[in-house]
Amino acid sequence: MEKQKVIIFGAPKAYNVSDEIKKNLEYLGFKVIDVSFPQEFRYKNKFQKIYNFLRKLILRDRDYKKRLRFEPFLPDFEKTIKALETKADFALFIRPDSFPKSFLKLAIAQSHKSCAYQWDGIELFPEVKSYIRLFDRFFIFDPKDLNIPNVLPATNFYFDYNLNSDYTLDPKVVYFIGSYFKDRMEPIRKIIQSIRAADFTPKINLLTKKPKIAEHYKTCGALFIDSFVSFDQNLENVQKAGVLIDFINGKHNGLSFRTFEAIGHNKKLITNNSDIKKYEFYHPDNFFVWDQHEDFSGLEDFLRRPYRAISHELQQKYSFTNWIHYILDLSPFQPLSLPRD
Repeated sequence: MEKQKVIIFGAPKAYNVSDEIKKNLEYLGFKVIDVSFPQEFRYKNKFQKIYNFLRKLILRDRDYKKRLRFEPFLPDFEKTIKALETKADFALFIRPDSFPKSFLKLAIAQSHKSCAYQWDGIELFPEVKSYIRLFDRFFIFDPKDLNIPNVLPATNFYFDYNLNSDYTLDPKVVYFIGSYFKDRMEPIRKIIQSIRAADFTPKINLLTKKPKIAEHYKTCGALFIDSFVSFDQNLENVQKAGVLIDFINGKHNGLSFRTFEAIGHNKKLITNNSDIKKYEFYHPDNFFVWDQHEDFSGLEDFLRRPYRAISHELQQKYSFTNWIHYILDLSPFQPLSLPRD
């Protein structure tokens, strides 16, 4: 019987995504040493904040705030890692720049192979460039970052531990959840108009803490919510819908999780990320792309056309199972790539 592989895993605890990754790792048979932690942080007082500013300004020390945020978790995490009888097979850190380098070095020293994945554009967090050399393998998901030395391409993925979950599919539901931004409201209004004209049902959820915004847009057809939905609840909503909507983050061009959720769950996707046309899985029957001119004239026809199934092999390529095997260089896997301009 093959020995269970051990992985030290760390990621920001945001919307429960790290919990879902842990579940999928355990589903695949890994023993997970989880060192993920929340990112919320408040300075104890104004002097601590000033001290951090001075350390960054004078000493170029950008790790101080991270050490403060990480401090409550450090003793338990260090104890857990040091208690390992033998080195872990792997260490995997997502958004490694969220962690103090001193802790990363400890975790890397206690593993046979270290990998990192930056699921945000490097332009958004340029400090992460100084972390690349710490790891055996460092992955990026934005094609714009391919010119950075010593990085490898990867995409996001869909979770596959729960693909057989029971849910009631409504193929005419068009689902979106995300934060309210003023510049999203006009395309959302047009999308909702086309959804209804095609006899589909919009379920558009927008997060805002400001009741005045919800009141101002109360007739637009979107539902305004005042608290985040956890990632696992979002996945359930994704599974129940027939069509998903995605908005590009203006600071990077990498494809979001929503793109791969659409692939994994056989959903259509409405998006303004035109880069999706460069990927091998793109087909106009499955992906509707609107441009900066916000032309939605073909959306009704798109919604009425049937979904075009992709091959099982291509669908599997973008699963978490293939992703983790590729990241860890653990055969068998299909390599992931990013399109170059």
